[in-house]
Amino acid sequence: MAVDCTVPLHGFMDLSRLGDIVPSPDGRRAVFSVTRTDREQDRYVSQIWMVERATGKAAAYTAGPADGAPVWSPDGELLAFLAVRGSDTEPQIYVMAADGGEARAVSRDLKGAAALRWAPDGQSLTVTAWREAPEPETTSLWQAIEEAGALPPEGRRSADLLMTARMKYRFDGVGYTDDRRRQIARVPLMSSPGATEFLTEGEFDVNGYAWHPDGNRLAYSRSQTGRRDELWDMGVYELHIEPRETHRIFSPGGIVASLAWSPDGRHLALVADDHGVGPATDMTVYVMADADGHGRRLVPDFDRPASMLFGDTGCMSDMIPIAWDADSAALAVPILDAGVAAPYRFHLDGRAPERLVEPDFAGGVSSIAGSYPSYWVVSETSSTPAEVHLLEAGGKPSRLTDLQTTALEPWHAVQYRSLTYDRPDGTSCQAFVALPPGFQDGQRYPLVLMVHGGPHGAYGHAFSHEEQYYAASGRVVLMVNPRGSTGYGQAFSAACVNDWGGGDYGDIMAGVDALIERGWVDPDRMAVNGISYGGYMSSWIVTQTPRFSCAVPEMIVFDLVSMWGTSDIGWYFVEEEGGGSPRQNRETIWAHSPAAHAHQVTTPTLLVEGEVDFRCPISQGEEFYTALQRHGVETRLVRLQGASHIAAFTGKPRQRLARKALIDRWFRDHGVI
Repeated sequence: MAVDCTVPLHGFMDLSRLGDIVPSPDGRRAVFSVTRTDREQDRYVSQIWMVERATGKAAAYTAGPADGAPVWSPDGELLAFLAVRGSDTEPQIYVMAADGGEARAVSRDLKGAAALRWAPDGQSLTVTAWREAPEPETTSLWQAIEEAGALPPEGRRSADLLMTARMKYRFDGVGYTDDRRRQIARVPLMSSPGATEFLTEGEFDVNGYAWHPDGNRLAYSRSQTGRRDELWDMGVYELHIEPRETHRIFSPGGIVASLAWSPDGRHLALVADDHGVGPATDMTVYVMADADGHGRRLVPDFDRPASMLFGDTGCMSDMIPIAWDADSAALAVPILDAGVAAPYRFHLDGRAPERLVEPDFAGGVSSIAGSYPSYWVVSETSSTPAEVHLLEAGGKPSRLTDLQTTALEPWHAVQYRSLTYDRPDGTSCQAFVALPPGFQDGQRYPLVLMVHGGPHGAYGHAFSHEEQYYAASGRVVLMVNPRGSTGYGQAFSAACVNDWGGGDYGDIMAGVDALIERGWVDPDRMAVNGISYGGYMSSWIVTQTPRFSCAVPEMIVFDLVSMWGTSDIGWYFVEEEGGGSPRQNRETIWAHSPAAHAHQVTTPTLLVEGEVDFRCPISQGEEFYTALQRHGVETRLVRLQGASHIAAFTGKPRQRLARKALIDRWFRDHGVI
């Protein structure tokens, strides 16, 4: 029986997403970005907010509509940020007094600016930005086009066609790279706008960077020399400004997600992985002594990843925050453990890390700054959206801001329950369950089974409108962390490699059975939904069982063989997750593809695909749609125009609302209500 839904379908539009918290040099206040929905113009508006530590007073510091990435000058007198204003077509650097006033433009010609940093001397600012990098392999071909008069008058190469000799020529959410590479650019503070100097150049993309306190060098991560198409094998390089020279200082073997020098400049901390088990490798903390080339894993036997939870309101970044102690003896990073993302403090002497929040903390920290024992954090729980908090080591985060309360007041937001049950092999598996408000034990409710992406992601105590809406509308929501999920140790993270649709499928279905056995779920009213790997698993489930009333796979992986050559990361992701390329291991890869079993589907299926999804290309959904239509299965195909892989979270507001309405109606039309 459905209950009155107090969480509106459009409720996500009333929530704000917070950016990283950035405290002032004296620690008295902090700035962060706040992104809200502008319903009338179907867009997002972002502003810089400032909050005072002593009083908790918070207010918008800039007017927007596209302000973000704030950073303080070393003396705390100025704030710089990225913004789109006036005639800007892309974000540029703006600076204004920390106490308010008019902002002035420092740059005018930056393309794709991100990762804004203030140089330690306070005289310039740096960003990563696009730099033209024509491919020598295509020079003669472009010359032929130019000689034929086939270029437009302004000579833009990409106006009519794209051409490349790279494998990594496009990336989901970024688009086509168009003969350019992401490099570090420096802009003087006092010069006229447009005086941009690039500090790096070459056939590579800079992933992240950090200034050394001495101001004459910086460390940055990028693909290795001569391996321009490798995303996983990054090196850490040191750039000396005067005299200008660059050399590699460390290669962990995998991705470098973050870098941060200690305040005394003697150590460089990294959040990275060694790629020991491919994409399943957990991120951990490395440290090296002043670029000596001897990076070491700080606590080798600590078997939990440096990671964050993903929800609707917390910080959304690939970079893991690092907060050094003032005395440079330890640093703090968020660690994911069984659905809780809590900050831990790692000591340079290698002792066991200490958890910085109370033992009962059940939530997620997506940003941390400050110094032991007092930190600024952006924190949330499954029933309370992200806000800025203060955290004293060992205590409970103390909320400072009140940005979400008005939106949440009419909701019946529920706290997730943690459920542990036995997997088919006798070991335990964890899931999270959102129960309807007023839930009565013994009454059977419709079920919405949600499957996370990755597969090396995780559900946990993060706030999500979608799960809250389904629960408020009278459904039980099940979110399983099957083998392959992160936060349970390296062996568990890697347990689905070469076995997609095997043990992970068994784990998920065991979770469904556990709820049915408890008497919570009506087995005749069940739906399954998921995005990316979740779309893969949703598709796989309906090829293996007719138990679900309906399914909504989104941004799916359908055929791992064709995925290998069409995804922006497919050529190595499929090889490392599936045991080789299609030439090397075609039979196994095909057997683990929903495509091989699509003829068995009878479940009504709604497919939702992004038109410009480069990660799981729309052709994957088209193949499944054709197979289902050919076999007479009730199915619909939704093509989200202009949508990338994560359109459910970053697409235009009305498009996101349309998606939610379609899925909810599909559930209702098939009895899952």
